[in-house]
Amino acid sequence: MLSQLTGWFGGDAGRVWFTRVLLPVLGYGFLVATALDLRHAPDLEGLRAELDRWLGFLQGDVPFAAAALLGVGLVVSALVLEALDLPLTRLLEGYWPDWPVLSWSRECHRFSQWCDRRAMLRRLVELELAMSERTLEPAEFSEREWLDVALERYPEQEALTMPTRFGNALRAAEQKIEARYGLNAVILWSRLWLVLPEPVKAELGAARSRMALLVRIWWLALLLLPWAYLAWWLAPVGLIGMAFAYRRLLYAAGTYGDLFVAANELHRFDLYRALRWPLPRSTAEEMTLGQALTRHVWRGADPRAAVRFQDGG
Repeated sequence: MLSQLTGWFGGDAGRVWFTRVLLPVLGYGFLVATALDLRHAPDLEGLRAELDRWLGFLQGDVPFAAAALLGVGLVVSALVLEALDLPLTRLLEGYWPDWPVLSWSRECHRFSQWCDRRAMLRRLVELELAMSERTLEPAEFSEREWLDVALERYPEQEALTMPTRFGNALRAAEQKIEARYGLNAVILWSRLWLVLPEPVKAELGAARSRMALLVRIWWLALLLLPWAYLAWWLAPVGLIGMAFAYRRLLYAAGTYGDLFVAANELHRFDLYRALRWPLPRSTAEEMTLGQALTRHVWRGADPRAAVRFQDGG
């Protein structure tokens, strides 16, 4: 059993789990333990002694029982954090509980995000009109390119706007598929996943793992703030960690969204064939057939809409 566990940690899966799940918990534990130890000796000598103690632990200069207990605690904490990936991610997306204060805050943030999108859209239109009349300055040209990319990370409908930029980046990718092809990406994703090639699944999985890592870092950085009463320096470390993780999270969400859209665009007809659904012959027909396919999968066959299945093969 121990040899199997050691072999798993030494393999690719174990290294990925250590890097993306256990290492953030280990870093959080190190910072909190350092704060607890330095509260009585907040000087350079105290910091040096704490580093020596951790180096001694890593080199095995501690009792086996204490090391085993600490290791089990870290692994259990990492497993709990991994199990909370989905709810923690959804909270950062903007799926907040329907409590009175949070509901009001969610609506305010949604409206703010929609106003930001409208302001960027107005500015982009101004630059497009200016470009038709004169040559844009380098700064204006760069701003136009930035606005063009930034607007891709927002849904086009106010009703679909999320209260956070992270949530909007993911929602925009989902909404784009339905707006272009009539396919509800959320409903059909589990079916599409089963027909995707393995390299595509690997790319999507890696992008999703990067997002999950940054979500964990953000929450762990947030959990450093309550410890600031023991060591003031944990407050700026936590705030900087939150800002860094969220900024990288927005970039990771954009990358994942692009891959998500590309997977749907390139392999949506594989889904049609797998479900024996008739292939569209035009863009207008694709919108109608895509909506009908979504209804068929979500609600079941509609007796009023007789769709002839295609022969397999």
